[in-house]
Amino acid sequence: MHGRPDREFLKWRWKPDECELPLFDAKQFLKLVRGKSMAFVGDSIGRNQMESLLCLLNSVARPEDITARYTSNDDKYFKWWYYADYKFTVTILWSPFLVKSSQTYLNDTSFSNAENLYVDEADKAWASHIENFDYVIFSGGQWFFRPLTFYENGHVVGCQKCHNLMEDPLNLYGYRHAFRTAFRTVINLKGFKGGGVYGDSFAESF
Repeated sequence: MHGRPDREFLKWRWKPDECELPLFDAKQFLKLVRGKSMAFVGDSIGRNQMESLLCLLNSVARPEDITARYTSNDDKYFKWWYYADYKFTVTILWSPFLVKSSQTYLNDTSFSNAENLYVDEADKAWASHIENFDYVIFSGGQWFFRPLTFYENGHVVGCQKCHNLMEDPLNLYGYRHAFRTAFRTVINLKGFKGGGVYGDSFAESF
């Protein structure tokens, strides 16, 4: 799509070191998740994971787009898919920060303007939907490296890339607190019986 001239990467196959990883079995997966629901919450990492899953399952079953049942907006960032034969639901809930923000990112992808991040308040865009999900997979990453102003209890507690008002050379303050808030929100949901999964590669930040 972006004009990459070579195609060698299409032949690559990822393989973990000193570990045999069997090929994904779509039939077995659908049997395991029969009657279940799975939500991918976060940024494009989560969306890519969900789209990859849909592709992997495509050889066995094709889902129905049931987004209209949950939202009136035709938005690629919020999608629900349903596999009727397996009663399995998959959704993507776009929330690049996981917590409440000023949401200028919806119209600004320059990564140059400061974002207000309320690190102790979960983003309702996902938090209002996941109570009945069996699996919730969180992801996030690059959005946390832009200029950010942090709020806790409604008050500014610091900022990132703003001339040393907050000393955090790894830029992990917002990232760490956002994920903690996300997990805390899930744990405190009344009646929630599902499981939360951390779907990114910055585990050391916790």
